[in-house]
Amino acid sequence: MNYLIKLIYIINKGKFIIAGIFIFIFLIIFIISNKKDFIVEKNNYSQQQSIESNCMANRKILEASIEMYIMDQNINEEKFNIIRKVSEMSFLKDYLYKGEIPKCLSGGEYIIENKKIKCTIHGY
Repeated sequence: MNYLIKLIYIINKGKFIIAGIFIFIFLIIFIISNKKDFIVEKNNYSQQQSIESNCMANRKILEASIEMYIMDQNINEEKFNIIRKVSEMSFLKDYLYKGEIPKCLSGGEYIIENKKIKCTIHGY
């Protein structure tokens, strides 16, 4: 009878070990799946930052092209105090690389306000 109790104890102990192994495996899977979500969120944040940086660089390029245009044409700077869209200013193409007006990657539109370029999505 004593042997039977020991045998049942060993079997139950084995079940606990197997259950522990399954729990350990599920915990590892859970941790790995959460790390993947964290990595994806981090990449999305990096992508958003690079889009904003690109927009800022485009705004600086457009501001420089306006300055060059003003200096070349001897135009009164107050002409650029009027708020308007950059896409309507085709004369800037002569002062831009490959004659193309840069576009915001988020789909924003560039507007001139007081010789400053503003993106409709990212602002100044």
